[in-house]
This record gives sequence, C-alpha cells and structure tokens, in this order.
Amino acid sequence: MKFKFLFVTVFLSVLLALLLGVYAQDIAGLFGNDLYMVILTATTIISIGLFVVAAIVEFMILISGKIKSRMSSTILTAVLIMTVIIGLFVSWWSVFVMAMSWG
Repeated sequence: MKFKFLFVTVFLSVLLALLLGVYAQDIAGLFGNDLYMVILTATTIISIGLFVVAAIVEFMILISGKIKSRMSSTILTAVLIMTVIIGLFVSWWSVFVMAMSWG
C-alpha cells in the first residue's frame, strides 16, 4: 500500500513538473506584465524541484531493498532513468525560456 502511494505521488509529481516546465511561459502570461517574471521564475523553480524530488524518491525506493522482484527493480530503474532524462530536458528548456525572458 505504501509503495502504491509513493508510485502515484512520483507519477503526479513528474506530470506536474512536466506541465509546469513546458507551459511556464503560458502560465506566467495569465498573470499580466506585473507578475510575469515572478511567476515564470517560480514555476521554473517548482518544476525543477519536483523533478529532483521525484528522482530522489525513486532512488530511495530502489535502494531500500524492499522490492524483491527483479522485474520490478528493472522497471523502476528504467523509470528513474527516464525521469532524469526528461527532467534534464524540461528543466533546460524552462531555464532557457526564463533566461530569454530576462533579456
């Protein structure tokens, strides 16, 4: 039961981080020119933080030794690698958009 909760939490964290990272500029545009840079910076930082938290939780589950099945361990390793790769690309993109908006 606890692992199901952790897997759902990690999945939702990665999904939210992905959406925040990719659509940060659109989200910030909803708040007008006054708060644009503040919201853009906040969504970028939150997106990167969620990716980091998801990777740490996945790694902690992997090294805890509570996963007995070799297949589950292999799947979790693949998910961890995908999370890191996707997180790097989306974080790079959101930092690039933020830096270009700063001018």
